[in-house]
Amino acid sequence: MTKIWTTYKNFIALSTIHRSELVSIQWLRGIAVMMVFIYHMEDILNLMPGFESFHSIWQSYGYSAPDLFFVISGFIMCFVTFELKFKPIGWLVRRVLRIYPIFLIFAALSISVWLINPEMTMGSGAQDWSSILKFLLLMPQENMPLLFVTWTLEHEIVFYTLVFVVATLGGKSRSVIIIMGILSIIALLKAALKDTYPVLDFWDYHLFSLYIIQFFIGALIFETQKNLSKINGKLLLGAGLALFFVAGIICEPAPLNEEHILKVLMFGVSFGLIMIGAINLEIKKRKEIDGYIEYKRRPFLVQMGDASYSIYLSHPFCFSIVGKITAALSLSGVLTIITVLFGSLLSLILGWLVYHCIEKPMMHTSKLILTRHKKKKEAPLPNT
Repeated sequence: MTKIWTTYKNFIALSTIHRSELVSIQWLRGIAVMMVFIYHMEDILNLMPGFESFHSIWQSYGYSAPDLFFVISGFIMCFVTFELKFKPIGWLVRRVLRIYPIFLIFAALSISVWLINPEMTMGSGAQDWSSILKFLLLMPQENMPLLFVTWTLEHEIVFYTLVFVVATLGGKSRSVIIIMGILSIIALLKAALKDTYPVLDFWDYHLFSLYIIQFFIGALIFETQKNLSKINGKLLLGAGLALFFVAGIICEPAPLNEEHILKVLMFGVSFGLIMIGAINLEIKKRKEIDGYIEYKRRPFLVQMGDASYSIYLSHPFCFSIVGKITAALSLSGVLTIITVLFGSLLSLILGWLVYHCIEKPMMHTSKLILTRHKKKKEAPLPNT
């Protein structure tokens, strides 16, 4: 028992950067989850008296955070599937253990609240047992799932399934690129023509969602990263940031899950440029210093990237409580802002604690089970 407790304490301690880790991806994950976090923080503020019409410039940019997550996933899933040795059962078990255990904790909490009061759905709309079952299985739904932020997981699952099927049938990343490219073209045609031809406005289980384009962008970056690595990282990063800035001006802000052609393309391409630019800069730096960037401790945004899944799933509950407390106390003006900011900070800390005390040990345990206590080999940097 003492040995287990010692192992647990050592594992939840702040870790250093692993030699084979692409830190730039964790930076981007941290940025993405903070974008969502701040966007929803402003949503809570908009519900408070006197702030109903308050809209900062962040409304024009923060809603693009899922686009960044999807581009990252397109790259990472191709890397862990096609760069490393693929074993179907092991791959499937790892994905299930990575997604479902921590999800089920917050799903159970959501369902408990719903059972007490069916109207308490945090804005996801009316639910029934059919939608609840789909929510638990993370199956695609036409309407928002009970825990509204998990709409992105539905899209992730569709993409993971596609990658898994291709890899199991012996296909390579290029096969994924071709299929994703075809789906992207169909998605664009459907979105562009569905108003003219209503027959095209059918439920497609996210297969022809515009967001498939962003997974395609990430996968394409993985496939072409060796050639793209020759391009100056700062140039790519600058171009991506410039396009991101322009996209915020041109694209009309909308709810996080709404699909618009211009928004998906502009933010998807901008995040693709930013990601490959960041990766190129990191790889270049590693080559200059013999392959390892040493940090005394993981930077803040890297830690947020580590904890992004826990923060993403937990923050709606915290924000809901903050909103109800603020409303119950009839706060206004500066006191409202202070309360929302303080509550948001507590929410961020809670998500970080959930990661270190629950998610991270669960991930570690699953790895021990899967590897049967054999030393895990270091994964190589992609295409360096």
